[in-house]
Amino acid sequence: MLQPTKFFANYKNVIRKRLVWLAVLFLGSYSLILTLSPAVKYRSWNVDLLWWHWIGFFIWCVGFFWFKHLVKENLIINDPTLLSIFGLLIGWGILTIWQIRPIFGFRQAVWFIVSVGASSLFLKRPSLLYTLKEYKYILLVTGLLLSALTFLFGTYPGGVGPRLWLGLRGIYFQPSELLKLILIVYLAAYFSENKFPQIKIIQTIFPTLVLVFAALFILVAQRDLGTALIFIAIYIFMLFIAFNKKRFLAIGLGLVALSALVGYYTIDLIRIRFQGWLLPWPDTQAGSYQITQSLIAIATGGVGGTGVGLGNPRLIPISHSDFIFSAIVEQTGLFGAIALILCFAVIFFRGFSIAIKTSDRYYRYLAAGISIYLTSQAILILGGNIRLLPITGVTLPFLSYGGSSLLISFISACILIFIDSKSEKGQESGKVHKPFQILGILFSISLFLISIVTGWWAVIRANDLQLRKDNPRHFINERFVKRGSILDRDGLLITHSIGEIGSYKRQSKYPLLSNTIGFSDIAFGSVGLEESLDGYLSGERGYPAFSLWFNNLLYDQPLPGRDVRLTIDLELQTKIDNLLQSDIGSAIVMNAKNGEILAIVSHPSINANILATSWESWKSDPDSPFVNRAVQGAYPVGNLITPFLLSKVDIKELPDDGLAINYFNGVAPFSCAIQQNGVITLQQEIMNGCPSALLQIIAKAGVENIHETIKTFHLTQTPDIGLPVNQEIQISSEQKWDELFFGTSPLRANPLQIAASISTISNHGLSPIPQILSSVNTSEKGWIIVSNAETDRLISENQADQINNYLKSASIAGWEVTAQGFDQSSSVSWYVAGTPSNWSGTPFTIVLVLENESPDRTQAIGRLIYSAAAN
Repeated sequence: MLQPTKFFANYKNVIRKRLVWLAVLFLGSYSLILTLSPAVKYRSWNVDLLWWHWIGFFIWCVGFFWFKHLVKENLIINDPTLLSIFGLLIGWGILTIWQIRPIFGFRQAVWFIVSVGASSLFLKRPSLLYTLKEYKYILLVTGLLLSALTFLFGTYPGGVGPRLWLGLRGIYFQPSELLKLILIVYLAAYFSENKFPQIKIIQTIFPTLVLVFAALFILVAQRDLGTALIFIAIYIFMLFIAFNKKRFLAIGLGLVALSALVGYYTIDLIRIRFQGWLLPWPDTQAGSYQITQSLIAIATGGVGGTGVGLGNPRLIPISHSDFIFSAIVEQTGLFGAIALILCFAVIFFRGFSIAIKTSDRYYRYLAAGISIYLTSQAILILGGNIRLLPITGVTLPFLSYGGSSLLISFISACILIFIDSKSEKGQESGKVHKPFQILGILFSISLFLISIVTGWWAVIRANDLQLRKDNPRHFINERFVKRGSILDRDGLLITHSIGEIGSYKRQSKYPLLSNTIGFSDIAFGSVGLEESLDGYLSGERGYPAFSLWFNNLLYDQPLPGRDVRLTIDLELQTKIDNLLQSDIGSAIVMNAKNGEILAIVSHPSINANILATSWESWKSDPDSPFVNRAVQGAYPVGNLITPFLLSKVDIKELPDDGLAINYFNGVAPFSCAIQQNGVITLQQEIMNGCPSALLQIIAKAGVENIHETIKTFHLTQTPDIGLPVNQEIQISSEQKWDELFFGTSPLRANPLQIAASISTISNHGLSPIPQILSSVNTSEKGWIIVSNAETDRLISENQADQINNYLKSASIAGWEVTAQGFDQSSSVSWYVAGTPSNWSGTPFTIVLVLENESPDRTQAIGRLIYSAAAN
């Protein structure tokens, strides 16, 4: 009959073997998926697959099975889980680092072999741990001296950064990593040798205080606050285990707060990180760039992850080291994050279990200290990656790149396995369990909170974060998935994508529309219609929900973009652009009935095809080519307000004769926009932009109706057509009328505002809602019209038709007005015109504004535009 002891030994052996091979299977599958990932990304087998990371996998296999053999030959394995978890985490880290930075992945694999070799000393020489205990003071002083040497000989492997490493012929070692393990050995040795009386706690811990604070002084002076916090955690928690006094936890919390406060006011790097932690969103390109990119990566991973090899972990700063958790979560999602957190939870609880079971007090404190060290450091860096804690710059044990970190973490793991092999049921009272139970609760809450916050970013906030403009993954997808084309109303190409999968780029077929169409570029971002219509153009809209979900599940990419059709008439647009080649200003032609924008011109303009070569020159150009004057301009309205005020008077009662006053308050620049000899009628004065006409209309309408007119015609609000607009103009109801039209703070508007309001004259009092998107080519229903033909009645039909007839022109087949606007430094010339009330075709209006140009020339160009639109 099988004895119970043998039965459980065999059972543990079976479990251990299965866990070992499960780790090998996981990492082997991970490597295989990584190899095939380019075929998925490019959606073709005609690509170069990834192979080099298999070197890392095979090096890991050699190291892992070598260590497994050493453990089996020298120890009795009681815990079947630790060996596999340590190996799994190390292999996971090597493959992740290899994917991000292959050379660092190779180095990490080599360091793993070195770590196995160094750890074998503890396995083959069981007395070594007690030798370290015997020479604990010499050991700690040696560690302090090594750390102090970095003040004189310290370097940074990356070139510029904190000088925390000692280097020799390209090999670097960080003494502070070794100091963590030395501190644990020292405290375990000291506490195990003394039975502390209750009344002499301070006296008995004084020797540890002196040396621990010496270490903290060195670390803070090196600006290594992350390691300093880990030192505090190790010291306070081991004190609590040794003395079972809860006040030590409060003292530890106070020390952490004090360290953070001192660091904030004395170390610039800590201050920047702390501010970036509290307020990361206002300026994501400065101190909070790392954390915002980390959160975006986690949000991109979502629940299931982008897939191994399909994410973009290289976009996260230092993703192979400080932010390797975010890199892993991006590719494996919330499931991968929880699995990784559970691994550290198992390490912590198995470590505490080993500590409780052993009857050797030195081993107990050693096992407890190692468990605290590994888990608290993991909590510190995991919390920093998800903005639960400030970024500290420490490594994630076993996973982050760093030879020193991997070596010390692995030696610590080896010691834990060694102690486990020596553990038996302890003989001390149950009180020994109480501190372990309290710390178990604290660490459990911490790890659970990390899981919850990770889920918050990965699920609840995922959509918001992925839509941020500082998320470059969107633009990277455009290289692999063809973006939809933008067409004019007749199907003529305006903008499209050229190239092949992996190298798609945007090309404008009509660059003069770049200020309106915008651009979508990884270096310069996304603006204009490229941004507002991005859902369709990028393939994230225009498909059934299941198709979008399934494609994203398989490829972590959207479907091919959908084409969109605008209301723009490219032929008319070209004619107007040719007319305004040498001018600074803007023009809009709008369908007065349904608000469709037939042409939208802004000069000068950028060229979306040459962003990289011309960006800096455009930024310094005094003519501001980046500004879309049609929607972002803020031009003084001046006496262009006159035709709007006609809605407040009875036109039949207006006198025929004008005042023939071609100035305002005696100032010559306020003469009529268009000069004519002899006496002219009031009608001509209005159409020619004379201040005298405005005076007469205000006298008839009443000053009290001026603000009402501005409100009625929405002259302070820019319609939303999916383009960046100027801020809404704020005017006071107490502002005098002469200040509004001729003062230093005049009423301002852009051509789109004027076009939407003035269309009421040609549309029988109805104001259309401006629109530039006509239709979208969906996957299921083909071209679907998305335009909105709603209108808003601003004035009565009779009023509109009377104004239309009153402003009838003798030069064009419609009505027209030329006017001027002034501010302190410049003037603009306006020209507005529209079809007559009895127009048999589609009614339209045009608005033209030119900066510092004569009204006569503006009128001449405006009439040519009207003729082109009418034909």
